[in-house]
Amino acid sequence: TLGATRGGAFSGAAASKPLFSIDANSQPNTFEAQPIYTYPPPSASSTETSSYLQHYQSAVSSLSSPSHISNFISEPIAALRGAKLYSLLPSLKGQDDEYVIVMDVGGKSTSISLVQPKTEEIKYSTTISHISGQTLIDACVTNLIKSFYSLSSPSELNDTMALQRLYDASSSAIMELSTKTRAEIDIPYLTVDEQMKPKHLKMGLSRKVVEAEMNTLISKEMLQSITQPAEELSMSFPTPTNLPSLVTSLFMKLFETTNVNPFSVNGILVVGGGARSPIVIDGITKGVSALVGDQFVHEKLVVPEGELVEELVVLGAAASSDL
Repeated sequence: TLGATRGGAFSGAAASKPLFSIDANSQPNTFEAQPIYTYPPPSASSTETSSYLQHYQSAVSSLSSPSHISNFISEPIAALRGAKLYSLLPSLKGQDDEYVIVMDVGGKSTSISLVQPKTEEIKYSTTISHISGQTLIDACVTNLIKSFYSLSSPSELNDTMALQRLYDASSSAIMELSTKTRAEIDIPYLTVDEQMKPKHLKMGLSRKVVEAEMNTLISKEMLQSITQPAEELSMSFPTPTNLPSLVTSLFMKLFETTNVNPFSVNGILVVGGGARSPIVIDGITKGVSALVGDQFVHEKLVVPEGELVEELVVLGAAASSDL
């Protein structure tokens, strides 16, 4: 039996007894399974790929018995294997000069990796925090605070309990906006007025409003870092002011660094929970199209449907032994 789990930042002490085992005389409450862990790729500026992997290996070493049964797969490789499993990249012929770009939009950050499918080698990878599911939630919270409190940002709100309720409601709203064009937000007794009367927040929020607020946040973050240009961005383009221009700059940097012709890329695979948002997909589509054209996007941009976009990495890791 194989069990796959998606990696993240490990912390705390290791387990006191194995969680996974293939021993015949395994301890009680132990799963008879071989664990497979996925881990995010190191950034392009990192030269310590092996030690990066060792960090994950060390963090879970005591979870398995014997310890060497654990398998570790980089997330872009797992996504690629999942895409092969579900025949999402029909243009791949198994040749040496084929490339796939894997864009993994997570909850806190997004990684962009150039992978050579035949050798499963990651030629380039970078990670940024400006595109993520959290970016959408932050944009939603910012808009609510502007509308309800007449404040310019969440940092100006001193009521921590109210702020948490705003984040909770915004998280639900972003999920709702993944399938609808408008979400209704209702938070009773959010605060009180000067006469100590309760004030309730009840308002609608459209995708367009969240998209505009997100682009404003991206623009502000880019301007704040203009004195220290990000290593992940291309110097051939102006400072990004929205999601599409940020995607364009990120992809251009990939091509500049690797000397890979964009038209030799066989596919752009978009995965991750953040990619369930049409706002994100629309921004990625426009950003890539600005660089290589609409026809390229139509032929080579691959976004798995439904829950598969979020689960492809884990499914690819779990099926690794069969590929």
